[in-house]
Amino acid sequence: MNNISKNGFELKVYPVGEAREVYRVFQIRGSATFEELCYEILDQFDFDYDHLYEFCMNNRPYSDENIQSAREAWSDRHDASVITLNDEGLVKGRKFLFHYDYGDDWMFNVTVAKVLDDFDSKYAITISTKGKLYQYGSDSDDDEDFFIEE
Repeated sequence: MNNISKNGFELKVYPVGEAREVYRVFQIRGSATFEELCYEILDQFDFDYDHLYEFCMNNRPYSDENIQSAREAWSDRHDASVITLNDEGLVKGRKFLFHYDYGDDWMFNVTVAKVLDDFDSKYAITISTKGKLYQYGSDSDDDEDFFIEE
């Protein structure tokens, strides 16, 4: 697989329908796997890592072509723990969907805001954040998922 060493991407990630209210912008190295991208998105929104997921590069959930969590991938060609961001040939403006937790169906739009030619940080770097997203509801309401603007 193609792993160009010193490049990266600046991504804007937001829950579908909430681009103005809740989002995260961060930079990540191009050699990161989609599994690492999953964990970074979940960290950015303070979500738990306890569900299956897929990256819908064609923006269609449950497609046979999606990049899937290692537990459900049926080949290396679809395994998020093997495929890197560079392998997908991401370019500025590219949009795709991150689908997390098939029971609750969290959908996040991911947009490549910038391609970075000289990014050699091992860790993702947060650029900006807005709003708060509760995976399992707020402290006062544990049964309902909703968004709260900070």
